[in-house]
Amino acid sequence: MTETTQVIVYDPSGNPDAVRLFEAADVLATKAEKFAGMLIQAQGDAEVMLEFRARTNAVATELDKVRLAAGDELRAKLAALNQAYNNKITALKAVVKKSDEQLLAWDAKQKAERERVLREQQETEERLAREREAAAAQAAEAAALADNATNEADRQAAQELAAEAQTKAAQIEQQQEVVAQALAPAPLAKSIRGTHGSSGGPRENWTWELIDTPEQPASESIKLVPEAYLLPPAERINRSVMTAFARSSKGKVSVPGIKIENKAIISSRVAR
Repeated sequence: MTETTQVIVYDPSGNPDAVRLFEAADVLATKAEKFAGMLIQAQGDAEVMLEFRARTNAVATELDKVRLAAGDELRAKLAALNQAYNNKITALKAVVKKSDEQLLAWDAKQKAERERVLREQQETEERLAREREAAAAQAAEAAALADNATNEADRQAAQELAAEAQTKAAQIEQQQEVVAQALAPAPLAKSIRGTHGSSGGPRENWTWELIDTPEQPASESIKLVPEAYLLPPAERINRSVMTAFARSSKGKVSVPGIKIENKAIISSRVAR
């Protein structure tokens, strides 16, 4: 599909001075070819040419003044238009920014809670594994005592201990299965569904910046950056190359002198 460009044509009808000057310019334009080919051969010819030149220049000068005045008016209207729109846009963007802060905080809270649950699950599983191992060892030790018992009473007592330890180990194994299911955290949602169908949520935004701290100022950091990420004469960072690397490496590979981090942003789409 071919896009067509709208041509805007100025209409001077709303400005009486412009109408008058446009008409005068059209009249002079019809005579321009005649005077352009005119050869001055006498004083009278020079006088006619000068008169035409003076009137033509006067109309051009006056037209320029009217143009500038009209331009000032249009610029004032454009400034007022921009101000009116920007006031609304700025207010809405402030709301969006506040919403983003809340959504990012919620996402961080969800991730922190998931990490807490994962830690709790791991700690519980490790504890149960130790207890199961201890019960199994106790059962093995009791079984060995039963095998080496010198009388029936000691053998039966050892066998009872072994049975109790084996039962305990089996119970712990069942607990491990329950814990694995009960404490498993729910997967984090990749997006949020709005109340009326809109969708969105946090999105990765891998950024980079030259390290600039009191301990390592930017003037020192730039000296550490490999040449592959610099522009000749190795005094400026190649922003496109560095940005592409930050996005592809996702912070898994460090670059001397550069800080790479994920500054998550919120994106959203309104349901149609």
